Amino acid sequence: MSNRELKIFILFNFSKKDGGGSTFLKSLKKEIGSKGLLCKDPFDADIIIFNSHHEFYKLVKLKFKFPKKKFIHRMDGPLSSNRKHGNIFDKLIYQFNLYLADATIFQSQWSLSSNLNSGLKLVKKYKIIHNASDSTIFNDINKIYYQPSKKCKLISSSWSFHPNKGIDILNQLDNSLDFNKYEMVFIGNEKYKFKNIKNLGVMSSELLGKYLKSSDIYISTSKIEACSNSLIEAVSCGLPSITRNCSSNSEIVKDQRLLYNDMDELLSKLDKVRTSLNRENNYKYNFKSISTITNDYIDFSREIYEDINNSSVNYITFLKLVINIFLFKFLSKLRVTAILKFLI
Repeated sequence: MSNRELKIFILFNFSKKDGGGSTFLKSLKKEIGSKGLLCKDPFDADIIIFNSHHEFYKLVKLKFKFPKKKFIHRMDGPLSSNRKHGNIFDKLIYQFNLYLADATIFQSQWSLSSNLNSGLKLVKKYKIIHNASDSTIFNDINKIYYQPSKKCKLISSSWSFHPNKGIDILNQLDNSLDFNKYEMVFIGNEKYKFKNIKNLGVMSSELLGKYLKSSDIYISTSKIEACSNSLIEAVSCGLPSITRNCSSNSEIVKDQRLLYNDMDELLSKLDKVRTSLNRENNYKYNFKSISTITNDYIDFSREIYEDINNSSVNYITFLKLVINIFLFKFLSKLRVTAILKFLI
């Protein structure tokens, strides 16, 4: 099958506000569309890609309506690492993966290993494919480089307001950073409050790209990332990224000069990186362009399409999945989600 013959539908609500996963999927959709492989109607699709825990009701309907189409699950999480009762949500996600997916894409080796440790039963084909940023926005074209006569410009970003996104590090920076040498902006959720760091709020990808290109060093603070889009956006813009050494972050940043484990190490490495700005440092990263990542998705989709095996689901399983979704949403509203561990 040639590229132009394979048709792909992405099941995702693209009208929602930007976040890391949403931003990546928009870029993936745009790139697949540019290759003439995207279809707007799942009826015309050979492959249906669904994301994490989103659109489960629609997913069940599509699988019921088109049982012979191939479904690929882009896995996130595990959610147990990031939210209350996440282990119950993970169990529900794993049921959908087992019964509805013909294959799985993991965003990192860390995400694969962590989901297996959380109870995922992986019995079908899978592939690890990292995320990527929109190369038309996040690149080093017209990058503004460090001016030693001025303060070093630091930047950090996060759309989500969650303790695991690194508020502990940001608060410590706000209190202990030498603001005679540095200035720092934060771009993202407006709930973050600082004394010295300027929170510029949520902005478009285009404007974020401009801020990244006018900054000198990126500070990545998140503890838990399946594959950090914010980090990839920063390094794509040519910024050295001083990065928290946990979860999948070290799969992107491969250079020990940039990885930190605590605040003292962060501050020490920050000063070293600042003094070496505008020099040839050859920092080691592992990331690909959105074009290359899209080709990885297409190649894996073709492999799954050509596989003669197809996941089949009986009516009882369909009913069970629908009931479990309903129970999860209903009990979540009642704030008694823990009951679900006895039901699913």
